[in-house]
Amino acid sequence: MGGMALLVFGSLSAERLEPRPLPRTLLDRMLGRTRTVGPRSMPRGQGAEWLELDATDLKPLIQRFRAYLARELPTPHAASAQIVEYLELSGIPSLYLRAEREPGEEPNWYTQMAFSGCAGMAEVSALVGAHWAARWMQEELPIIEREIFLPFGFTPTPGQQLDPGEVFLPVAELGYLRLVPPEERDESGSFEVDHAVRESLEDTEERLAAGQDRYAAVMADGRCRCQFCQPEFDPVT
Repeated sequence: MGGMALLVFGSLSAERLEPRPLPRTLLDRMLGRTRTVGPRSMPRGQGAEWLELDATDLKPLIQRFRAYLARELPTPHAASAQIVEYLELSGIPSLYLRAEREPGEEPNWYTQMAFSGCAGMAEVSALVGAHWAARWMQEELPIIEREIFLPFGFTPTPGQQLDPGEVFLPVAELGYLRLVPPEERDESGSFEVDHAVRESLEDTEERLAAGQDRYAAVMADGRCRCQFCQPEFDPVT
């Protein structure tokens, strides 16, 4: 895996799609030129393309997400504290406005809040970050739409599913474990942990092996035990 992203699909206004003039630099004035910016196109093959538009004006989304975490998770337990630390890394999450377009069809636009897997070191943390962001977006979408999306010119598609349905178990010292769906499981077991944890705790494999049955019993109902989904749940020791 390469991290995770929260995708909010929607449509863009015609005004937002029009090329816009960039602020003129000294060199622009010297050369007597005016530069514009609009959707950038990248080929996908067979006539299809990716489109990307500058998302700077949507950056308040990241501040809203951070404010939500601070408000709703004032005292993170030990496992959640690791996710909060991950979310404080520079550039996490990052924000994009993108679309996919098939030949002869209209582009399918979406706002993408991306959570990096940090070159494979924090894949589970990225999934938890996207899970928390989906919860925030679902709860506050009406006000976000009114105050950020619509003024920008982006109209979210009603009724879309934002959370991909990942399930997590907080475990003391190991942080969050991802419950691996049955169809993805192999000899490594039913739970996935950040590689960064494996690097910092030499006995991670032994802990996971020893706790497999206990963890599976706790998660038998398939419900997420993260601090947002079950705030009363204490990390397994």
